[in-house]
Amino acid sequence: MKKFISFMLLAVSFSISAQVGIDTTTPAATLDITAKTPTGAVSTVDGLLIPRVDRLRAQSMTGVTTSTLIYVDNIATGTATLTAVQIDSTGFYFFNGSIWQKISTANNTFVPAVVLSARSTTTQNVGPAANLNMLFPTADINDGNYNTTTGVYTVPAGGGTYLVTVKAKHDVNSAANSFGVRINAGTQSSNIIQVNSQADAFPDSRSGSATFRLAAGDTISVSIQTCSGGCTTTIYAVSEATMAIQKVAP
Repeated sequence: MKKFISFMLLAVSFSISAQVGIDTTTPAATLDITAKTPTGAVSTVDGLLIPRVDRLRAQSMTGVTTSTLIYVDNIATGTATLTAVQIDSTGFYFFNGSIWQKISTANNTFVPAVVLSARSTTTQNVGPAANLNMLFPTADINDGNYNTTTGVYTVPAGGGTYLVTVKAKHDVNSAANSFGVRINAGTQSSNIIQVNSQADAFPDSRSGSATFRLAAGDTISVSIQTCSGGCTTTIYAVSEATMAIQKVAP
């Protein structure tokens, strides 16, 4: 009975103070953990043990609350895709709302990460249409924010600085053709490849890249700008196309 009354009094004190102390009767925060033996040559262990999981377990979690902290102790399971796209080594990770973000041991500096690597395995017929989205339906790396049907990547919570690189081979049918490849990012855009009046355009693949500072909810896509001079739906085409997006700064 005495123990029950003591427990009830303790529960009431937690409810009133809205602060919990472990090994302290005067907590200074919501949760205040004080070392049982803060000084001296004592061999007993003090500290906080974070849940340890393997990569497969981490990428299988759903409905994860932003700021959840884990320690990944094994990367032999699972793959570095979707929410686990950054899990390429053992260590501490926190959930940033979209993926498990690595906590760097090098002065807690930001670690750049590839959030998308997508490609097209077929030829995309463009024809005379302008501003038509290029599609990259096969995503080898996808943090979960790229729509393989529309070819649009949506920037997740937190935003950041993104480097976008596109590579493609273009086939045209007339020396009068002129066209360009444009990266659209939020309200910004960058023409990375431009070809004017060239019969064969570039039968070999060409690439270009651009960097953008974007906010959460902004979208990234790639489009063909123009096609003129006798283009047809079967001859003016894009093939061997790839797109990579890397978050280079928070």
